[in-house]
Amino acid sequence: MKKYVKTRKTHHTFGKRAAAFALAAVSCCSLAAMPKSEFGGLMNNIAITADAASTEKLLFDSSKGDCRLTPNAHYSSNNGKYFLTFQGSDGNLVLYRKDGGRTMPIWSTGTNGKGANRCVMQEDGNFVIYTPSTHVWNSHTYNKKKAKLYISDNGRVYITSSASGKEVETWTSNDSLVLDTTDGARNGNRELVKGTKYYSNNKQYYFVFQHDGNLVFYHRENGGVAAKWSSKTANRGSYCAMQEDGNLVVYDAKKQALWSSGSCGKKHPRLFISDQGKVYMKSVDTKTETWSVSAEQKTENYIWPVPGFKYISSPFGSRWGRKHQGVDVGDAGIMNTPVLAAKSGTVTAVYALCTHNYKKSESCGCGGGYGNYVTITHDDGTKTHYAHMGTVKVALNERVSQGQKIGTVGSTGDSTGAHLHFEIYNTAGVRVDPLGLVTPE
Repeated sequence: MKKYVKTRKTHHTFGKRAAAFALAAVSCCSLAAMPKSEFGGLMNNIAITADAASTEKLLFDSSKGDCRLTPNAHYSSNNGKYFLTFQGSDGNLVLYRKDGGRTMPIWSTGTNGKGANRCVMQEDGNFVIYTPSTHVWNSHTYNKKKAKLYISDNGRVYITSSASGKEVETWTSNDSLVLDTTDGARNGNRELVKGTKYYSNNKQYYFVFQHDGNLVFYHRENGGVAAKWSSKTANRGSYCAMQEDGNLVVYDAKKQALWSSGSCGKKHPRLFISDQGKVYMKSVDTKTETWSVSAEQKTENYIWPVPGFKYISSPFGSRWGRKHQGVDVGDAGIMNTPVLAAKSGTVTAVYALCTHNYKKSESCGCGGGYGNYVTITHDDGTKTHYAHMGTVKVALNERVSQGQKIGTVGSTGDSTGAHLHFEIYNTAGVRVDPLGLVTPE
């Protein structure tokens, strides 16, 4: 947060034109629409930014009472590129950016359609959206007295409190930006500093690459701290890099990847932490989320990729003088049945060009022998591999859910009969026996 600018009272220092501008700028206070009994004392003396060249504009000062945003009014930044509006049509509070001739939403409270009819910056420091009977969104800044609401020239809306005598930031519309590969990155990559805690804006969550080499997402709750997710690289990780190619990777001392987010190919990523308990990456190029972990999400166990087919025609282990690195599921009638993702994740490898499928009398070398295949990298750093598929229904870098159909069973590649070759890689990239992690069903 930049140091806030000095403000002046509208009834002290402005001429007629300036006073008229000030009155328009703070028309959020609707005395007739806001009975005193609803929120307590009303705001009757609003301070606004006097310096039009400031990079931050003070919209509301709640030290004198509550203030209600006028529906559909535009509360603009000083440079005019951003504006905040409480939309009367759908009850959504939205931050917009003006880009050339377009106006684009860049943040919202997501309260559209919930029946909200008023948005209030309260004297107690809380910023709240109400329906006639209850509230549907708030900034969680209760009892942060002497609160002020700002909008900046770089598109951020935030609240500060000076109740303690020092003005501190208590809420922001934007999630906390942890790392940005587009800004000052050496060779396009950024490393997480070992031991540094990267916090959400409300300080309830943090992401840290620990000194033991484990990347962990924590939640501070009930006076303690609970780990919600980790890369499971404790005592092995040497450094963690968010790469220009869009992948977040934990490496060992020999520069071997131990864990990755599986988001390679999504260039110029930014890493964020939200106040709702989510750490995620977004690609600047595609403007899409490429990887995420939520503090509330449940740890997924693997599910069987071909439900109803249990016969293992070739198990994991020694076979024909070499190690068979997966299991072959080859039950009768399995041809063309759906293949399901064993866990949620991102498709990090795919091959779908083999046409040698039906009525085969010999193997072919398509796909390196795997024929048509899909590899999925999961959020916990493990991977699953599905081979000899007849058809593939997903694309490279596509995000898939557990149980989602990713293709059908076939007999492509080095195969002479319909079956699914199924592999599981642990977080160290070593293939393990799938039957030790999932039961055929």
